[in-house]
Amino acid sequence: MNESTLGIGEVANLFGITTKTVRFYETVGLVAPERAENDYRRFGPAHIRQLLRIRQLQALGLSLQQIRDILENELNADRWQMILQTV
Repeated sequence: MNESTLGIGEVANLFGITTKTVRFYETVGLVAPERAENDYRRFGPAHIRQLLRIRQLQALGLSLQQIRDILENELNADRWQMILQTV
């Protein structure tokens, strides 16, 4: 891994959340970090943007299921409209 990636503790600190929360996001399929040779999670810029989107959508009051649906259908305008109507 190169130096442009962050470890799980660094990511947790960046977002003001626990490492357990970051692992939970991974478990439920919201983020899929790379693994270093030592099997440690490594988060690159795309993972950081994904986590930022997750946190922003949570702040809007969306459930993790709704967030997963949004992230899986980012380019589907009709789907976005339907989800945003629930907010």
